[in-house]
Amino acid sequence: MTFQEGLDQLEALVLSLEKGELNIDELSEKIKTATDLLQYCKETLHSIEKKLNIEY
Repeated sequence: MTFQEGLDQLEALVLSLEKGELNIDELSEKIKTATDLLQYCKETLHSIEKKLNIEY
C-alpha cells in the first residue's frame, strides 16, 4: 500500500464514521482499521523524514 492509498482509505473511513449510521460491531471494526491506517501513515511519514534528514 502506498501512503496515498492509506490516506484515501482513512478519509473514506472518516466519512463513513461521520454519517453515524453504523452499528456497534461495524463501528468497532472501522475504528480499528482507522487506527491501523493512522499508524501506517505516521510510520511512513517518519521514515521519509528520517531519509530526508540523512540525505541533507
